[in-house]
Amino acid sequence: MAAGTNNAIGLTEEPTIVGLATAQAVRGHGFRPLDRLVVTSPRGSWTALVDVVGVRTPWTGARAIWEATELVEAFVVNATRTATGIAAVAAALGTIPPRTARRIRFGPGRSLRVPLAPGLVTEVEIAEVEDLARGVAVPIDPRDRLLALDGERRVVGDEATVAVAGGPSILDLDAAFTGDDA
Repeated sequence: MAAGTNNAIGLTEEPTIVGLATAQAVRGHGFRPLDRLVVTSPRGSWTALVDVVGVRTPWTGARAIWEATELVEAFVVNATRTATGIAAVAAALGTIPPRTARRIRFGPGRSLRVPLAPGLVTEVEIAEVEDLARGVAVPIDPRDRLLALDGERRVVGDEATVAVAGGPSILDLDAAFTGDDA
């Protein structure tokens, strides 16, 4: 369960409901598979459950991304309209189909007003949007000086690719209560 703002994916529902759903999940009801993003470079590979974002500046600082003008591109797999951050940008552009990542290139074009961080609603400029199929490795824009995985600046940019892959399963509260013995 989410207990703060630094959770890539967290359940924010009432704890009693989560407990009941967990009991159902133990019986095999209520899990939903997620996709994940895999970043591969000569230095290693990393996984993100929501997004991989390229920014212009190479310093990690406090790690969180606060400035829309620093954004170069993003790859997003799990996004909802109730999210904050880059997932909110991706969700504002429409539902992301399963086994797909949404690639967003930032720059002059379409303007969206989104919650980029808790308490920070700002304009983000979208130059291009493309959906990518699972299993296809796509080169990351060389202008990306630093990559943030699930909202945290981590990987100093160099030649890298990103691909959609199968990920973990997550408890789906609605699905947990649809079993025969729910």
